[in-house]
Parts: sequence; structure tokens; C-alpha cells
Amino acid sequence: MTQISRRNFLQQSTAAATGLGLFEIFPPLAAAGRSSAGVPNIKFPSRASDRMAVSTWSFREFIAGPGDDGKVHTGMTLEKFAADVRRKLGVPNIEPWTPHLQSRDARSLEQLRKGIESAGSHVANLAVDERGCYFDPDPAARRAAIEARRRWLDVATALECSSIRTNMGRPRQGSPDLQLATDSLRRVTDDATRKNVVVHLENDDLVSEDPFFLIQVIERVKSPYLRALPDFCNSMRTGDADFNYRGMRAMFAHALSICHVKQHETGDDGRVYTIDLQKTFDILKESGFRGYCSMEWEGNGSPYDATRELVAQSVKYLS
Repeated sequence: MTQISRRNFLQQSTAAATGLGLFEIFPPLAAAGRSSAGVPNIKFPSRASDRMAVSTWSFREFIAGPGDDGKVHTGMTLEKFAADVRRKLGVPNIEPWTPHLQSRDARSLEQLRKGIESAGSHVANLAVDERGCYFDPDPAARRAAIEARRRWLDVATALECSSIRTNMGRPRQGSPDLQLATDSLRRVTDDATRKNVVVHLENDDLVSEDPFFLIQVIERVKSPYLRALPDFCNSMRTGDADFNYRGMRAMFAHALSICHVKQHETGDDGRVYTIDLQKTFDILKESGFRGYCSMEWEGNGSPYDATRELVAQSVKYLS
């Protein structure tokens, strides 16, 4: 299939539609000398296969919602996708990309939650993409960006999902501003803390979501509810393997709930970048990360076959 980056997709799309063995995990921020009071109350599966999840992003050509051409496509509902992933791939968790949610009203969300549960599945994380930027120099634009993300906290709660991933966004002008980003994320995280929903920042956009910039924001906010979401391959698009693996170590040191597993990533220039999957899982295990591993395959061909192989490798390296 034709590939398009999620970073450009948000700008181009006109159709951003709207367990066995459980243990409690306590965040490493407390171990770093910060207060452990009010830490996220989340339980994760301990068995490697139960920690697998599948992102809807890789299957966007098969799911009702935006497609690569910017048009709204007919296709599977999220309930059907959850059942498909469970039956064909043996994976018990999904990670919906928010444009794939058809509605955010309470009744629709309750029906969706029940449908996913009936499929033997669970929403591990919501991948939230919204317009606007946390460090836009215009205060009104920042407020709009903050409110757009905060609304998804209630959606996560309705779906009994413990976390969201929020995009940082790029401003219409200016460059990444650490203080503005910190102030904005602090407001989102304060709301998330009250709702016991973890907020993640992902190393995705090479400019606004540099892994070391994200870590600075996380360390300034100083909340166990603001965490890193390490994506195995996104930072490899710099062409610097050492930078990518250093970024992974920094991100996993601040991770809690979820990471994105992929071995390949296609840059905006069409070049394909590849990482060492086993090496990245070694970094994951060394960090003590116990959250979900969400498959976000990128490439041509059948996403089912490729994701099935990615799941098998992930379980092997995680075990």
C-alpha cells in the first residue's frame, strides 16, 4: 500500500473523524527521590504474549475512517478490528488511533467498550492526534491545543483505558519552546492525575518531538502521570543509529505504560530506515519496563502477515 507519515497525515487529512498473572507497577520517578503519592494505579499483564497490542494505524486501509488519500473509507469498526486481531493474531489488546473513533458521545463509547470487551480485547492506549501545538507562541492557540487533548482523557476513562498518547504538534511559526511546552503539559497532566489517566509523549516528529526535548519536558513537569512512549524506529529517521539508541535509553527510563514496536520506518523522503529489534528489546528489558508493546508495523504488503511476524519476534525477545 502507499505509505504516508502520521505527521503529514494530520495536516493533509480532511477526515480526522471524529490475563494471567497481574502485578502492580510503580513508576521509577518515585525511585528517583520524587514523591510516590498519587502514582498511577495501573496493572499490567506479566506474560509476554498478554502484553502485546496492535495499533490501528498500521491497518488504516481496512478500518472505517481516514485513509492514506485523505478520504473517509468504509471498513471495519473498532469492535470488528479487536475481534480480528484477537482471532487472526492472538493479540488481546488494541491501540486505536483517535480518527478511527466514530463518535465520542457517552452512549457510543459505552457500546464500543462493551463490543471490544466481548471480542476478548482491551484498549491499551489511545493514540491521540489533534491539531494545534503545545508551544505555539499564540496563547489562544495554546489554550485550544490543550483543551483539544484534555477532552480525550474522558474518552479514555469511558473505554476503561489507562492512558493516552498526545502529539506535541508544530506551531505555525517559531521553534520548540521548552517552557511553553512544560506549562501546557502541566495543565493537561493535572487533569489526567485527577482522572488516573497517564499521558504519554512519543518521539515522532523529528523537530517537535525529539526524544531529548521530550525528556526535558517530562522532567520539568515532574509528574508520574506524564511519561515517555518510546517508538523503536521513529528517531532513526535522522539517519543516526547512535542517536536513535541513545534516545531509546532515555525514553525507556521515563516510560510506564506502552511502547511502539517496529523494525522499519519510511521517512518523508521515501527512504526506509531499519533498527536492530533485539538490541532495542535489550534496552527495554534493562530499563525494567513492564507495560504494553504495541505493534505499529510500517511497510508494503499485508499488515496481517507482517504484524504476525512482529508479534512472534516481540514475544521471543521479551520472554
